[in-house]
Amino acid sequence: NGVNWTAINTSFNGNGNIPTVMGINASNTLFVIDDAQDVYVSSNKGASWKRIATNLNGAGSDILALTIGSNNTLYAIDKTEDVWVSSNSGFSWTNVASNFNGVGGDIGGLMVDSNLALYTADNRQDVWNSSNGGATWTEINTSFNGNSNIPTAMGINASNTLFIIDDAQDVYVSSNKGASWERISANIGAGGNMLYLTIDSN
Repeated sequence: NGVNWTAINTSFNGNGNIPTVMGINASNTLFVIDDAQDVYVSSNKGASWKRIATNLNGAGSDILALTIGSNNTLYAIDKTEDVWVSSNSGFSWTNVASNFNGVGGDIGGLMVDSNLALYTADNRQDVWNSSNGGATWTEINTSFNGNSNIPTAMGINASNTLFIIDDAQDVYVSSNKGASWERISANIGAGGNMLYLTIDSN
């Protein structure tokens, strides 16, 4: 439950490249993308890793978010707001949208619901949705928190309830596909920005 942690691998990629995003599919296969944009996979709970793709976006731009749909399609967004999709478990990637929000700027995460709709929030606090695999995006909320705090982590549960944590460590929730948001917890006391959020299926 996150109380105690054990190092199960001391260098997943065998080099000095830093992991930027992680993901897990329905079969508990783990994925890591590092700051060389190389994709690694583990099928034994992280004990060993195999590189399956090199420099997935060919641009040298860090991947900021990764999510995996129920159909095992991988979706990623990089620092230039380009959207990348892999339909073969991360081995190859296709650029389906460039600068999806038209303004650039970092995002706070990426989520996919049970209907394969995608959601993200940018550093202007705008929430975006795509219903066609990331090809086109619609701005569905222009300021999820009503202030200037930047989203740093996002998550979704089995009921398609969306969660965002911002850089004030406030937690927001949406039960209507991102159209409106409610703050349910203020300053959860992390002492620093929350970088990742994952939600147990139980």
